[in-house]
Amino acid sequence: MENNTTNNITNPLNNAPVNGAKPYIERPAQPVQSNNQNAPQPSVNQQTFYNNYSKQPGTVAYNVPSYTPSAQQTPVYRSMPTGNTQSPSAIYNNAQNGNAPQYHYGNPTASGILNNSYLQEQQAKKLQEKKDSKTLRTLGNLAGFALVVCFLRTNFEGSVITFIWMLFTGLSNGNLMESMSFGFGEMLFLNLILSVFLIGGTFFGLHLLLKKITDKTTKEKKYKSTIKLNAPKKPLKTLLLILIAFGGCMAANYIVSFIAALFSAIGIDSGYTSFDNPTGIADIILMFIGIAVIPPLIEEFSMRGVLMTSMQKYGNTFAIFGSAFIFGLFHGNFTQIPFAFICGLFFAYITIATDSLWPAIIVHAMNNGMSCVSTVLIQYFDENTANMFYYIASIGGIVLGVIALIFYLIFYKKDFILKKPSKIPNFSSAKKFRKFMSSPGMIIATILYTFQAISLVIASSLMDLNSLLS
Repeated sequence: MENNTTNNITNPLNNAPVNGAKPYIERPAQPVQSNNQNAPQPSVNQQTFYNNYSKQPGTVAYNVPSYTPSAQQTPVYRSMPTGNTQSPSAIYNNAQNGNAPQYHYGNPTASGILNNSYLQEQQAKKLQEKKDSKTLRTLGNLAGFALVVCFLRTNFEGSVITFIWMLFTGLSNGNLMESMSFGFGEMLFLNLILSVFLIGGTFFGLHLLLKKITDKTTKEKKYKSTIKLNAPKKPLKTLLLILIAFGGCMAANYIVSFIAALFSAIGIDSGYTSFDNPTGIADIILMFIGIAVIPPLIEEFSMRGVLMTSMQKYGNTFAIFGSAFIFGLFHGNFTQIPFAFICGLFFAYITIATDSLWPAIIVHAMNNGMSCVSTVLIQYFDENTANMFYYIASIGGIVLGVIALIFYLIFYKKDFILKKPSKIPNFSSAKKFRKFMSSPGMIIATILYTFQAISLVIASSLMDLNSLLS
């Protein structure tokens, strides 16, 4: 075997000469930065790379076509023309796409300058991903903070308001003990106060905060929280979407009722309790206002108006599922959490599809109004009549929803998939959701509302046990 010690020292890669050429050509003393941004760069230090690089005219690594950016492929090492010795550059072979090869470590140009734009692109990509992760976690912290504030204000400020109300009515009536129990109208009135001032006020504050947060570099607003109170532009499309969403809510009610029945069969109660029945016309009017009017307005403003629009910047899929999850979690009991999540998916979809909050508000009010009508029927007729009404209305809603879906696919097939380019194209929707949920604010909010739901189950079970023992 020929002694090739000298060649190994000056040419560590031991590249074979081509057509009688010298084993190596004198390398530059000092590599310099190239202005060519279309070629990749080495993953090692330029000086080290040149110290170990043998430039041989005629080899694939030296004479190459111009670099064309394209999707990264699996690295393929090309052989030297004269043998099986591999080129120092890892080549992304995109021949099947009609593109020029992409060089993983870079290739020297005719002037002997090494290009390193590929590594710069990868470093910029990593920095952008880090920035996007921070932006999503910040949004998660803000959303979680709003949920925590709502939780604390509802439980503590709500208790204070309730105590003041009882004290005021007790002193007015001259009997403090009788004021410890609320009537139907009083309970609804207090819930209206909690809904408007505690929940609506908190999310309105979040809306103002989101509008002020800007990117330090571009000075652009990071989160676009927009309250879309404009009227929908296409009446037929809007009507079909309202029917589809209402049918979906009715179907969700049956699904959740089935799950609740399974848990009830093994002795687990969700702990969800409804209001007592109204006792007069004034209570009925207040019930419709307090259940079918104000809550849809406040909740759609908060969930779809503030939260979802600020999440929509990162893609419709992420915005729809993220806002629906928060909407479900916000209800705080195991009966309403899954139901609100499914309804939230429909509410978010039709809000984006119509670019307006009003269709979601209408469907939300229709869904809540069904419960109000059933309550009135129970009060003035009987429970069987109320159940019959709910059964006919819900099945009718599902059938109309299916018919509306068929017509929607016929007339608006192109609009069925909500396309919106994401500001974070390198993250999947699942990864965005993980980044969002891994923020401390969302973790704390999830723990608090889950604890509340579990507490309701335990309290309901203890009450059932106590009634059985007594």
